[in-house]
Amino acid sequence: MVYQTDILTEEITLTGPITADLFVSTTGTDADYVVKLIDVFPADTEAGDSGNRYPLGGYQMLVRGEVFRGRYRNSFEKTRTIHSRKSYRSQVRDPGCGSYF
Repeated sequence: MVYQTDILTEEITLTGPITADLFVSTTGTDADYVVKLIDVFPADTEAGDSGNRYPLGGYQMLVRGEVFRGRYRNSFEKTRTIHSRKSYRSQVRDPGCGSYF
């Protein structure tokens, strides 16, 4: 699943904790959930010095990322099996970020 905003029309500062509230199911008995905050560079972005420019348009830079194992959805002290094809609510929490876009 992917959520992507429209191209930003003004600068924005993003600070604080990030929580992804997921409703998940699987055909297995466990699963890993990966939540990422990615900055996608505009199509006309370039880098380098005046004599050596290279394109970065569309480059996807990882800002924050968190991996969460489903069996720890309720507690890190006690695991709980995921039952195949049953839906569960899981919250993946990242302690925080501070980014300027």
